[in-house]
Amino acid sequence: MDIKEILVREQEMKLSEANVMLDAVTQFAKVTIQSVILVNGMAIVSILTFLGNITNKNILCMYDKHLLFYSMFFFCLGLFLGLLASVLAYLAQQSLREIYVFPDAKEKKDKEGILFRRIALGCILVSTLLFIAGAFMSLNGILGG
Repeated sequence: MDIKEILVREQEMKLSEANVMLDAVTQFAKVTIQSVILVNGMAIVSILTFLGNITNKNILCMYDKHLLFYSMFFFCLGLFLGLLASVLAYLAQQSLREIYVFPDAKEKKDKEGILFRRIALGCILVSTLLFIAGAFMSLNGILGG
């Protein structure tokens, strides 16, 4: 093997490693977005099921309806932000893909992709915080009532 072949193989190995890392990051983002959507959606279903059960037994007055309402609102908002993060992740991937398709627009598309990704990360963070707040509110509405 001469030096050129060694350099080419080294470059191929680095590119392969970068692709594996990109795939890992993409899978992690996918799982994170799905998890945020799942936990907020299941929280909504759980609260609605709980309210349906206690409404049939006429014991709704024992619970703090305002806290239960706000917890539902937080879960719905968290679910919306999770879905918005999914759309923003798609837009980020599309912008970053266009860098390779349209090399002339590299700087603009790179900035767009980074912006979409940062907003999506913010949505995920806020969605997680809303889930935590909603969980505490619903617990307080049920146990503190």
